Amino acid sequence: MEFYHCFNSLQAKGVSVRDYLDNLFSDKEKGNYLIYFIRFCIAAFLKENSFLYEVYVDGAFENWITNEVEAIDHEADQIQIMACVNFFDIGVKIEYLHPYKNEVMKFPEDKPDDQIFITVLFTPGHYDLLYSS
Repeated sequence: MEFYHCFNSLQAKGVSVRDYLDNLFSDKEKGNYLIYFIRFCIAAFLKENSFLYEVYVDGAFENWITNEVEAIDHEADQIQIMACVNFFDIGVKIEYLHPYKNEVMKFPEDKPDDQIFITVLFTPGHYDLLYSS
C-alpha cells in the first residue's frame, strides 16, 4: 500500500472525506501503516530542520525524536504538529475552550480558509482531533 495512493484515490471514490478516513483507519493494519509513515516523515523533517525545533526540547534532540516522534504509542505535541504543518504544507486550527469564550489559533496564520486544515481541540497537555461534517 502506498501512502499517497490512499489519499489520491479519495476523489475518485466519490465518498465523503470523513467516511473514507473512518473506513481507512478502521483497518488496523492500514491505519498503523499510515500513522508510522507520517511519524517517520515528521521525524526525518525534524532531523533535517533541527535548528528550528531543538531549542524547544529538553535533552538530546535525537533521543527525543526516537522516543516521542517515531514511537507509535506517544501522542503528538506542539512541536510535531508544527512540523506536520510545515512538512505536508497543510494548516492546523487549534481550538481552545475557555470558561467564558472559545479561541481558535490558525497556523500558518496567512493560509486561506479554503485550503486544507486539520482541526484539533487543545486541553492542557492533550490534543484531540476534531471532525466536522
